[in-house]
Amino acid sequence: MSILNFLADRERVKVRYQRGMRVTPGGMDYDENKDYTVIEVINLSRRPVTIKSIGGEYLWKYGGFLSSNSLRDGQVTIEAGKNHSILMEESIILWNDMDSFTAYNVTGKTYRAPVARFYIRWAWYTFKFFKKLFTKKSHP
Repeated sequence: MSILNFLADRERVKVRYQRGMRVTPGGMDYDENKDYTVIEVINLSRRPVTIKSIGGEYLWKYGGFLSSNSLRDGQVTIEAGKNHSILMEESIILWNDMDSFTAYNVTGKTYRAPVARFYIRWAWYTFKFFKKLFTKKSHP
């Protein structure tokens, strides 16, 4: 029984995104004539999860980006069965270089929603592995 409780209490978070969304006219500070990507973080576990920031990672370029909305909101605690969404302008995202959208919790765990196709991601991570394997390290 304790194994079943352990498995049921695991942290399960899903990240997903939707492209090409528009904001209806109203009191929000978003432009209604621009396309936005909605990044949604969903807590599927029985315990609350605290998300520190939301952003994305690039394949060919090392690094990525953080959403200014997630930095402005600060840490967000998502209760069991609830979600948290942010909007990002599509024009600033380099879609051809995207690896995944990511959400980071306060303990350092990363949750991903892959953007690039499987075979592109596989080729990139294989390239990185062999590059790291055959690159000589200089010792001071």
